[in-house]
Amino acid sequence: MRPSPTPASRRGGTLPQRLRQAALYSTLILPMLGHPSLMAQSDNFDDGKDDGWSRFAPLELLGIPSTVTFPDDGLGGKAYRLESAAPPVPNFGPARIGSRPLVTYSDFTAAFDLIDWDNDLDQSIGLLFRADTIGIGTTSGFAMNYNVQQITGGPGQIQFTRVTAEVPSSAIRFANLALEPGHRYRFVFTAKAAHLAGSVYDLLDLTSPLAEFDTELETSTSGEVGLFNFNAGTRITDPIAGRTDSTFDNYSAATTDLAPLNRTTFFAPTSGLEFTATTFANEPIEPAGVTVLLNEVDRSSRLGFETTTSGLKVRLNELQPNTVYDAVILLKTSAGQSSRTEWTFDTFSEEFLDSPEVLVIEAEDYNFSRGQFINRPPASGRIGNDSILNASTGYVDRIGEPGIDYFDRSGTEGSGQIPAYRAFDTVGTQAGSVEIGGSALLGQRIDPVNDVIRKKYGSQALPEYQVRGTEGGEWLNYTREFPPGKHHVYLRVASRAPQQIYLDTVNSSASLPSQTTSRLGTFAVPNMNLKTNYRFVPLTDATGKRVELEMPGTHTVRLTMGGEQTLRTSDTLALNYMLFVPADVDPPVDESVRLESATDISGPFTPETNALFSGETITIPITENLRFFRLVSPGQAVLLTTEVSGSNLVLRFRLGLIGGGGGI
Repeated sequence: MRPSPTPASRRGGTLPQRLRQAALYSTLILPMLGHPSLMAQSDNFDDGKDDGWSRFAPLELLGIPSTVTFPDDGLGGKAYRLESAAPPVPNFGPARIGSRPLVTYSDFTAAFDLIDWDNDLDQSIGLLFRADTIGIGTTSGFAMNYNVQQITGGPGQIQFTRVTAEVPSSAIRFANLALEPGHRYRFVFTAKAAHLAGSVYDLLDLTSPLAEFDTELETSTSGEVGLFNFNAGTRITDPIAGRTDSTFDNYSAATTDLAPLNRTTFFAPTSGLEFTATTFANEPIEPAGVTVLLNEVDRSSRLGFETTTSGLKVRLNELQPNTVYDAVILLKTSAGQSSRTEWTFDTFSEEFLDSPEVLVIEAEDYNFSRGQFINRPPASGRIGNDSILNASTGYVDRIGEPGIDYFDRSGTEGSGQIPAYRAFDTVGTQAGSVEIGGSALLGQRIDPVNDVIRKKYGSQALPEYQVRGTEGGEWLNYTREFPPGKHHVYLRVASRAPQQIYLDTVNSSASLPSQTTSRLGTFAVPNMNLKTNYRFVPLTDATGKRVELEMPGTHTVRLTMGGEQTLRTSDTLALNYMLFVPADVDPPVDESVRLESATDISGPFTPETNALFSGETITIPITENLRFFRLVSPGQAVLLTTEVSGSNLVLRFRLGLIGGGGGI
């Protein structure tokens, strides 16, 4: 588990001839903050044209082909694909292509969607701004760029860089962000005087950025703006490796004001789920165009709606406590355009996690001294630089035996970058991760970012410690006394590369080498793009179904990092803790229950879109119009009470257990 490479510029130093014309391209929305008389620039390219934009492909002067096409964007429109072939000689720089609107901006906000790119190409993709003297060997300005392979063959990085005569400087600010092929991302950038700010979103979650950073930097007061791609590798004349290929788009529906936000932990279930559905194209969204899935169960019939000036407000009150939710919002406009938002959150309480029926295993609290363990240890760690809390009763600085308590490929003790929790093992243990970096020349200090700090640690001035620097094939053993009953298992983890982590049980003695194991399940860890974006990942079987473990008594389990030792997954994980929670299954909710209304008792009855379900209670806003209501269900529905509460009508009902259609 090795230390991270020193965060610095790409392979060190400047990148001569790497920006031999950072080609420009228009952005989704460019509201002009400094010049209100200018119209905002926008183009979704759905007409299959780029009228109004000036393409720039300097290698065509050498007869080297560049290609601009308008492929389907998968949402019913078109996208904008820019490709350039590799040059046969390096004299005129690497492959690059782009286009730009011939407009000069000062203060502005720009956004674009990156929807496809060749992840095997060492290319840089991004936004050039406040640029002037556009030309071969003359372009100057600044860039917000994504380097697909910041480390060759490895993860990527978002950067702010200065461009002089087409040559980018070392990174001014950066974020170690690994974008996942097949996903779509939105880049947003703002320049206002000397303040520069950038953020990147997954288009499945436009409510919370994957990464964001800003800086104060004196720049020119105005310049041109656009997108570029160029080959940033060393094999620029290789006909395969020396190409560029990236696809942009700029339309999507979105959700705003989402609560809870993506990856929220310890969310109070009584607060309910709420969001506002809007679109960038101002296309209306009706209640019938909203679908909400919680853990793959359609809850749309339980939604409440309110039309506001900012969009359609949607609410769901049926959240269960101590549950991990994987949620999906599907939106469809009246014009047929659609979007999908995915996010995850949990409703655990810290009191529940500390209860006897739940077992929490900290990733850094692996076995020591040949199979020794401490069951339910107290919080321990370093307070400041000198004091150690619970050194005799916790795991801090316990020494594990390689090949028995853990297997690690590193030969270096300690974490390598942040004060270690177990400083005498080669397993990397640290408090937080550093994923956002800056320029020492600008005096920019970047502190580590930690997971949500639980009260048991925060109350004693301790951080959340994690295991870091993992590589494929490494493993850690944990011996504990497991509570009785069936349990679901979750891994609290952050990752910037998709990978599998296995949970096994150790069948032989945990104090001896050559241990034998049996597979319990797999944590299919997705790409969260940064090692600071933590979430719960469930333990599943080969079919993707959540595993129910029943193993009361003392057992040893093993976490194994799946896959080979590759740059793609090296040092891309931050493991916080495992959670074993009772596998109580909530009674299924009959999602075919619906409330209908009509203005006449004889009908026709249509779905009541303003009804808000909360269990077996329905709340309906009172209007001046006479309405008749009908509750439709596959089983017998019994109306218990009706009452007026404020400006709402409240119905309470109960579903019977007999079959057959019913209604009230």
